[in-house]
Amino acid sequence: MLFEICEVVEVDKIRISPEWKWNDLSGDTVIINSINDVEIERYIQTLDKNGMSALLFDKLVELSCPIVVEENVILCDIRITS
Repeated sequence: MLFEICEVVEVDKIRISPEWKWNDLSGDTVIINSINDVEIERYIQTLDKNGMSALLFDKLVELSCPIVVEENVILCDIRITS
């Protein structure tokens, strides 16, 4: 399933649409564990929120390897598809 990045909350945290669903939980917030894009992965430590937003806003992503962190937040890998 593809999710659209609606907002970059922090350098490593995004909001997506539609909500993710995992077991009996759902939410719209994802903490990024890793990104399949080498360029972004390389610069993620040096970018600020605005820089990440410029690179990720409106992108479509797939989520994988989710770990529920809080009720509406998961930590997972993302793969940019567009």
